[in-house]
Amino acid sequence: MKCRERQYFRDNRLFSGATHGRARRQLTDNRIKALKPQAKPYLVNDDNGLSLDVLASGKMSWLFRYRQSGKQERVKLGQYPAMSLKTARAARDAKATEVAEGESPALAAKLARAGLTTNPTVREFAERYYKE
Repeated sequence: MKCRERQYFRDNRLFSGATHGRARRQLTDNRIKALKPQAKPYLVNDDNGLSLDVLASGKMSWLFRYRQSGKQERVKLGQYPAMSLKTARAARDAKATEVAEGESPALAAKLARAGLTTNPTVREFAERYYKE
């Protein structure tokens, strides 16, 4: 195939550069159970930003990866055996709705870990200001 022909296929969406012409496979429960830990952590993608992070220790965590304001962010949804594939997809849809509304789930999770709220009242802000 000549270079011009390849460019034509890419421009007309006949060639999918992300998957190199192969169809993407969604995760299934059997595929997840077959995943083995490797020397380095790796990600296995589902679709619409849902990924499974497989650590060298064998632990698996669900991640929702998204891009907001040109910056890639990610938020952890839960551990694999405790959170099923169906539950992880539902959680991903809820987080995607937050992103579509302009909110950042990663920032909200970071503030929750720090014990802060995303929209403090004037009283909460003043109390925190005077404490610090």
